[in-house]
Amino acid sequence: MKRLLLMFSVALMSVMTLHAQTTDEIISRMEAEYEAHQSEGVIMTMDIKVALLVDVSTRIMSLGDKYCATIADGSTVTWGDGKTTWTYDLHKDEVTIGNATADSDASGSVSVLKGITAGYKVKLVKETSQAWYFKCKKLSSNKNKDDIKKMELVVDKETYYPVSMTSKGLLVSVAIRDVSFGVTEDQVTYNPALYSDAKIIDKR
Repeated sequence: MKRLLLMFSVALMSVMTLHAQTTDEIISRMEAEYEAHQSEGVIMTMDIKVALLVDVSTRIMSLGDKYCATIADGSTVTWGDGKTTWTYDLHKDEVTIGNATADSDASGSVSVLKGITAGYKVKLVKETSQAWYFKCKKLSSNKNKDDIKKMELVVDKETYYPVSMTSKGLLVSVAIRDVSFGVTEDQVTYNPALYSDAKIIDKR
């Protein structure tokens, strides 16, 4: 009986070790795939919900320092190149030009996916034929105040791309989803010819 229990314990430890290794391998592969394709340009959707006040989805395309962020209903489109931003308001038919700031740089949302689990304890909580589902908890050793305490991460089994990353607070919920790659220069460059009839407001 003791020998049987010992064999069972060894087998259980082996399975647990394999599971831990598999989790690390999945995350490492995901980060490697993201790094390998980031130079091609990143596409993602960001959903932001603030209690009952705000519920908006934005499609973001980023290539190098350039980006284009479009509100889901198409009412607002913003382009940036790291120095200047151009924001088109469909309802007012206006283009507002301004100097880029850290707050106005939507490409920062894309860089959030770099080293996505650094400083977190990652646990595999669910697995389907299409994806792995992880819960990530901020480590006590992680002193970065900007890092959220908890997040949920979904990784595609076929591509190893991050399918979604979600963080939920008492009032605020932020989700990044539908991540893919392949952006052209034209897609992230403001073209004034397309808005020749719009009113231009230059605030630089």
